[in-house]
Amino acid sequence: VITSDRPSIARSIRNWILIPAGQTSARVKVRTSAVSDQTGVVLTASRLGSSLPAEVIVRRATLVSAVVNPSSVFSRQNVKLVITLDGLAPNGGTVVELSADRRDLVGIPTSVTIPAGRKSVILNIPAGTVTVNTDVTIVAKRGGVSRAARFTIKP
Repeated sequence: VITSDRPSIARSIRNWILIPAGQTSARVKVRTSAVSDQTGVVLTASRLGSSLPAEVIVRRATLVSAVVNPSSVFSRQNVKLVITLDGLAPNGGTVVELSADRRDLVGIPTSVTIPAGRKSVILNIPAGTVTVNTDVTIVAKRGGVSRAARFTIKP
């Protein structure tokens, strides 16, 4: 029998495991939930009065990318900014800070929330008016991880 001390965060897909004849171990598939902070969970395998605990660390989702599409637009057009995590956002969502080297030319908020249970969010970013080709870099930041996206505004 396999049990979890925090089944709402991590638990075995099945509450039992079968070790094949001639083998000394077997893999256990674990289902995890989104967490806002790294969390330790103890899974315990028990049989005939003996038990063996193992700690599983469930980590929070990490910012993996910020992508702008298209890579160039004309003045006053919009670009799509897609911000992506490597896992699902926890209850309450995940806040990602946003900045730009040319904030005067892009209408971005200071932060965006990736909704609970989602891996990404898409923002329509309006570009300002320029008289020469102008590069803009948008930076998404969360928990010490930054990802940059660059595009060009054309006159």
